[in-house]
Amino acid sequence: ILYNHSANAYWPEGSEYDDNTPPQCQSMDAKQGYGDPGLLCAACGYNEFGSSSKGKGKLCKNMRMLYILRSGDFLPLQLSLPPTSIRPYKNFVNATFALRRRPVYGTLVKITLKPASSNGFDYSVAVFQKVRDFEGEELAAVQAYAEGFRGMVKSMLEQWAQEQQTAGPVVQAVSEPIELPDNDSHFSVGVLNGELETLPA
Repeated sequence: ILYNHSANAYWPEGSEYDDNTPPQCQSMDAKQGYGDPGLLCAACGYNEFGSSSKGKGKLCKNMRMLYILRSGDFLPLQLSLPPTSIRPYKNFVNATFALRRRPVYGTLVKITLKPASSNGFDYSVAVFQKVRDFEGEELAAVQAYAEGFRGMVKSMLEQWAQEQQTAGPVVQAVSEPIELPDNDSHFSVGVLNGELETLPA
């Protein structure tokens, strides 16, 4: 896992599973949304529990973006964790890295999926497992790659935010949420090829 950060996205009803439909509102730092409604995420009604018309979920999809380099690959993948997999990821990071004061790139990790269901909906939850720690020259090589990649991603995210700001004014007022189903059961994976791509839900 080279790098990770929070992100939010909102799709209108009926398009949340359409791979060809971009989010109506999106935030790559889970702080400022761009689009419609384009609010501060902390103040947006779509980002509140209970705003969904089904259950106690949110209209806005809270995600965790992981940038992973698979064994034998030359280019990293961007893996979007849905809300149902964020807590398992955080628990894994705390136990495997934080408590040992080890960076997330310092260990080979296995990621699998396990089936789950809730309120009549079937979905998959990401399962994280430590395989082995990198040591010595291997760790040094991974560290150099991860730090360089992290700087590149941060730069691209800053550029993306600047482009969104110039595209139109950022709305700060809070609007009333509309009734839409939540979107917490869908993963997305994309290949980074030099540009940060907007990935499907």
